[in-house]
Amino acid sequence: PLLPEMINHTGSGSEIDISKPFRLVIFHPTTTSYGGEHEQMANLLEALESLPMQTLLLWPNIDAGADHISKAIRVFRERVAPTWLRTITNLNPEIYLKVLARAACAVGNSSSFVRDAGYFGTPVVLVGDRQRGRETDVHVTHVDPETAAIVKAMQVQLSHGHYLASTLYGDGHVAERIAKELARLRPYVQKQLNYVAEDAQSIPPNGNESTGNRNGSGRLQRDPQKKYRAAAR
Repeated sequence: PLLPEMINHTGSGSEIDISKPFRLVIFHPTTTSYGGEHEQMANLLEALESLPMQTLLLWPNIDAGADHISKAIRVFRERVAPTWLRTITNLNPEIYLKVLARAACAVGNSSSFVRDAGYFGTPVVLVGDRQRGRETDVHVTHVDPETAAIVKAMQVQLSHGHYLASTLYGDGHVAERIAKELARLRPYVQKQLNYVAEDAQSIPPNGNESTGNRNGSGRLQRDPQKKYRAAAR
């Protein structure tokens, strides 16, 4: 189970009461559109402020543009001093998945919102282009990084609540199926060796220019003026 001390022993800001609904927010840079991160994060934070509820926000990764996002978060904390916000650098994977499963809504652009959140049925508001083009299930709502669009999508997802679990990205048993297929396959591993002339002059597919028996008599009659290399296939 998710215990309060798992998320309240680290980070800063208000403590999260896990017995009540809380929001999980993660917003990473989109490196292909470098330069707009500060404005996008500011819009997201404004949307969170417009719909206040206790929120756990994880700091961005170290991709280019992360410093702009971090600055927007710091400016927001100093200006607004939100009593509903807790910021954490990171969580270990086991605790993070428990948080994701328990969250009333996940907002941002983490890849885990596409893959793992679906397995838990956690409602997601996927903001911006970082995950654009990835296949998503019904638990995900795509929005542009604009305040009004984010607020509207959060309202819809919070009203809906958790979805049925999705197996779009797997059901937890892929390893067994891969092992079964590998055990079933019997690949042909016998190597064949041909001699190929480096001057690109054609040599018969069997590598011989004269007939011969299995014991080697009458083997390939090489031209001393040519160079040959062994070609395995």
